[in-house]
Amino acid sequence: MHRRHFMALPVLSASAATQPLANELDGRIELDDTAFSWTHRQGRLFGTLSAPTHGWLAVGFNDEPTLRGTRFLIGVVQEASVRAELHIADPPSHRSIETLGGESDIRDLDGQRKGGQSILSFSLPHRSSDRFAVDLTSGSSIHLMLAWSHEPEFNHHSAWRRHANVTL
Repeated sequence: MHRRHFMALPVLSASAATQPLANELDGRIELDDTAFSWTHRQGRLFGTLSAPTHGWLAVGFNDEPTLRGTRFLIGVVQEASVRAELHIADPPSHRSIETLGGESDIRDLDGQRKGGQSILSFSLPHRSSDRFAVDLTSGSSIHLMLAWSHEPEFNHHSAWRRHANVTL
C-alpha cells in the first residue's frame, strides 16, 4: 500500500492574493452548481473551483476527450486546513502523481466553505516537467473535468462529474 503525501495549509480568507478578481478572469465555466474560473499569470494557471459539497472536489485537464490520463487536482476544504494532491485518472481508479514517479507542482493553495459550497483556489504551472504534462498555457484547447464527492477521503468515487471542452 502506498502512503499518500499531501499539502496541508491553514485556511486563508477569501480575499487572498491568489484568488483572481472577477474582471481579471481569462475564463469561467459553470455546470449545474459547480464552477471553475481561471486566469494566467507568470507562467501559471490560477484556478478557483467551487462545488456544493463538504467532501472532495476536483478539476482535471486532458489533451484527449477521455477520462483516462486526465491530470487532476483533488482537494478538500476542512475545518482548519486545505489539502490537495495531483492524480492521474486510470479508470476505475486513480493514483497520486507522486506514486507514479511525478512531482506535485500545486502552489498558492487556499480554500473556504461558504453557503454550502466548498471553494478551492490553486495554481499549476503552464507546463509540468513530468511525463504526465498537459499544456495549460493561455489559448490551449483542453478537455476539462469537474467532479466532487460527498466524502472527504480521496478514495471515494465522485457523486457528480462532468466534462467540457474549453479553451484556456
